[in-house]
Amino acid sequence: MSRQAWIIGLVSALVGLAALGFGRFAYALLFPLIRDGLGLSYTQTGFLSAANLFGFLGGALLGGSLAAEFGTRPVAGTALALATTGAALTAVGPGAVLVACGQFLVGVGTAGAIVPVQNLPIAWFPRRSRGFASGLPSAGVGIGLVVVGVAFPALLPVKLLGLSGWRLAWATIGGVLLCASVFCFWLLRESPEAASETGSIRDAFRVRRIWRLCVVYFFFGFSYLSYVAFFGATLAGQRHWEPAAVGRAWATAGVLSIASGLCWGALSDRTGRRLSISLAFGVHALAYLSLALVPWDGAVYASVVLWGFSAWAIPSLAAAVATDYVGVRLVHPAMALVNLVGAAGQMSGPVVTGYAVDMTGSFAPGLVLAAAVALAGAGTALALAESGGRAA
Repeated sequence: MSRQAWIIGLVSALVGLAALGFGRFAYALLFPLIRDGLGLSYTQTGFLSAANLFGFLGGALLGGSLAAEFGTRPVAGTALALATTGAALTAVGPGAVLVACGQFLVGVGTAGAIVPVQNLPIAWFPRRSRGFASGLPSAGVGIGLVVVGVAFPALLPVKLLGLSGWRLAWATIGGVLLCASVFCFWLLRESPEAASETGSIRDAFRVRRIWRLCVVYFFFGFSYLSYVAFFGATLAGQRHWEPAAVGRAWATAGVLSIASGLCWGALSDRTGRRLSISLAFGVHALAYLSLALVPWDGAVYASVVLWGFSAWAIPSLAAAVATDYVGVRLVHPAMALVNLVGAAGQMSGPVVTGYAVDMTGSFAPGLVLAAAVALAGAGTALALAESGGRAA
């Protein structure tokens, strides 16, 4: 394994930390403070979230398509610079409109970077280690979750240079995004295998197996975000946990998630991608059912351990599967499509789960539904074809 492969892997982990660990998953902590700081209604706050989400969808599609044409380095570096601008606008924006514009840019930039970068280590590592390589970006995401959970609460009460805590947090996110942009321009390189491959973006979309992978990723997005969105509410509203206890439980999941993509990727190198994805879905289903159905508080930590250990397995393995199907050059637009369908699952999952909560007055039916969707994902994953190269 070459030194350059490890450099690419480490930069991809940095991009995962900056783009997703900081730029995307800090919302749960910061948005309530943004709402209070700007005096926004819940509808206006939802508008900010929607601006980021629509930016993320557009960025995912553009980032994958442009990387196939121009390479990962200029696309990812520029996308992260764009996200830096968005974070700066969020930090200084005096009202909802400018902050929404900033969030749109953050969404476009973070997705435009992570979609091509998450595929790049796979192209540099030997075929026998591609599953492991696919977990390197997700390791950065897990580290970012832990850093946000530990460091940001200490930053939020601070006021500096006229900026309140949540604005300082977004300024910090912007600084991390800028550093990641610099490293992308400096160190990222396309693999020799990618340079030798040919084919158009349309070729990636014509591979039937990619569309089957999209279905798997929809089930993942639906089920995992249903769990994430209602985890804190379940503990606070149904089990009456204090916020500090909820935070400790979630921090445990963050720590465990750091190695999840690496471990499951390495497992897939031995057992095959589809079996590993199916097993990961099964572990997710057990995590959701433990939280939903077992009244003992220890079941919460069982749920956290199960979910954290398998948190980023499916996103990492999806990139490896797509590379197996279409090759390292066309994997960028292929994964853009997969992420787009997965985002549709992320949008619909919390809505349907929330409706189940409203109708029943309990969080359990929504989490049971998430478990059922995860099991559907496990069955669909078993129908995926194993492939060591391009597939028609």
